Formats: sequence, C-alpha cells, structure tokens
Amino acid sequence: PDWPVSVLAGILNLSLVQCELGTLPIIFFIIPCSLSGSFYMMRGTSEVWTRSGNLMLAASVLISGVLWVIAGWAIQNQLENNYTELTRPLPQNVDLEWLDHRDKMLKKAAEIRWETMPRGVRWLYAFCAMTQILVCHL
Repeated sequence: PDWPVSVLAGILNLSLVQCELGTLPIIFFIIPCSLSGSFYMMRGTSEVWTRSGNLMLAASVLISGVLWVIAGWAIQNQLENNYTELTRPLPQNVDLEWLDHRDKMLKKAAEIRWETMPRGVRWLYAFCAMTQILVCHL
C-alpha cells in the first residue's frame, strides 16, 4: 500500500502479514502492466521483446477487463441482496428527499402533453417545424 495507508496500518498495529496478504490479489494486475512497460522499452532490440510486449499488453487488457467484470458482478450482487437497505432514505438526507419530491411535483404540474394542447397551437407548432425542415434542406 501507499505511504498513508502504511502509516495508518502501523498506528493501528495491524499485522504486516495480513496487510500484505490483503494486497496480494492486485499483484495479478500489476505484473502484466509492469512487464508490458518493461518489454516495450526493449522492443527495438529484438523481435522477442516486441512480441513479449504485445503479449503482456494483451494480458493487461484481458486482466483489466476480467477485474471490471468481477467488480460489476460484486456490485450487482450487493444491489440485489441489499436493495432495500441501500435505497432507503436516510434521516440526515430528509431535506434532499423533500427537494426531490418538490421537483417531481413541479415537473408534473408544469408538464405539457401533445394531447392537452389546443388544436391551434398544435397546428402552429407542426407548421413551424415543417417550415424549419424545408428551410434547412434548401
């Protein structure tokens, strides 16, 4: 881990072995990324380095994609299992809930639907839209 996390782990007297074990899975992402950069630095010297760099770049992209899929699956799993807990309104956000409710009611009150518009306004709107389309094509 980076320096602030390491300092916090030391202050909390966390086990070094457990901290290292917790960061071990990211090594499967770091190794191909580091090797692809190293191999690309050497790519002009031999065909082997060029092919190795391409292989490590493909591996980095593949591993990154797999990690994104795993993260998406984990997030979706939590949303499915704990949906009510994650979406319930919090007491400290009551003001935000009120603002959302008020905005919904204002939008509903100010809504203009095509069916409720007077016939003359509809004709005028349609005429102006067709005029604009015709002018743009000329």
